[in-house]
Amino acid sequence: MAWWNEVRQMIYPSMEENVDQEIQQELDSLCKITTSDFSGLAWIDLQDSRIRWLYVSGNTNERYKRLAQKLGRGLAGLVMKLGRPIIIDAVMNEKELSRLQHDYPIMLVEHLHTALAVPIKLQDETRAVLLIGNRSDRYYEDNDLHLVSNLIDRFEQLLQ
Repeated sequence: MAWWNEVRQMIYPSMEENVDQEIQQELDSLCKITTSDFSGLAWIDLQDSRIRWLYVSGNTNERYKRLAQKLGRGLAGLVMKLGRPIIIDAVMNEKELSRLQHDYPIMLVEHLHTALAVPIKLQDETRAVLLIGNRSDRYYEDNDLHLVSNLIDRFEQLLQ
């Protein structure tokens, strides 16, 4: 576990412990507000251009800590590359939904059936991704996207 704190400090050295706690509280609240099973914040490490899940809520295991993907890969990488939200939900046909669940490691390790991921921009660059997910089928409504998008400002303030 100590190595994870070292990685977190390398990626974002100026982050204080109280900011860690605030981010964790926001993710916990996000799960409750959106009735989601999982929420997470992925961040790009500019030293090695890898995206890592630094903060999560509702996780079933610690495997998310070992996920490190290049820009454009995985759900967070695609959101960063496109710079727009991505929704994976029960609206998709079953075959496509199953393929996406297996193509995105965070969905695989956390057994997520559906997900909504939104980019977070810092200094006009997409640097992080906020994700909510469910372990059962779900349809994301416009107000779910609106709710998560409204919280982006709070996470941008915490990450500055």
